[in-house]
Amino acid sequence: MSKSVRDLPQGVCAAAEAWRGQSGEVVFSFRGETYRAEVGKNAVGDLGELPGEFLALKGAEFCGKRFSTPVVIFPAGEFHCMKRMQFLSVDLPNGLTVLGEQFGVSPNAPGDLRKPNPARKGGESVLLATFYSGRFDLTERSRGVLTLDGLTLFNGSVRDYRSGGEGIGFTVENCVIRGESDRHIFATMARIEPRRRPKIAVRDCRIDAGLDSVDAAGQLFKTDSAEITVERLYFADTKKFFGLTDYYRQRPS
Repeated sequence: MSKSVRDLPQGVCAAAEAWRGQSGEVVFSFRGETYRAEVGKNAVGDLGELPGEFLALKGAEFCGKRFSTPVVIFPAGEFHCMKRMQFLSVDLPNGLTVLGEQFGVSPNAPGDLRKPNPARKGGESVLLATFYSGRFDLTERSRGVLTLDGLTLFNGSVRDYRSGGEGIGFTVENCVIRGESDRHIFATMARIEPRRRPKIAVRDCRIDAGLDSVDAAGQLFKTDSAEITVERLYFADTKKFFGLTDYYRQRPS
């Protein structure tokens, strides 16, 4: 008996580069369920094509969880050459949550962090790209907090270029970070006013092999933030010393 095909609930949009230039209905798998969506409405081949009416929504219910922002899901499979899968031209009025197959599941096995968590099954959403095209960039047009949950970022990065404001920043949870990135993975720009600096959080993530290839200060954080929360962050196969460095401090006049 074939599985039933579900419609995506309101406030959820699927993204896959294979849909670029397509139109009409698409069918895909996410967390073992089969869904259908319509390209241009609740499915896109490029994050820059997310519909304004979708981004204006203030929440969604999906997979038994209530989200306070619109939700973008990456279906099962690998996404290569994400040249335009970024937020450079997207107006995010209410923040955004981006989910991979393993959202809510820590990649680190309890008791022995050197073994992958058996809960991470094959077919999860994997983002494979170079640093320059695999990034999630937040600009002045973006409002609210960006949350990434359950993705594998290969040579990817998350960067907040906003000059400041209340309720800004990003959260990265349950993600695996791999590859040989030549820039900082998590970054925010310098702010003049401390109260306008973002809050960022990295929780239950795994930094896998390859990080030793990059230069300077571990290349993990480059931030001027009001708060940085790091919880249960595991590093595999590295000889680096990791710290937080303020590169923005100016000499007194």
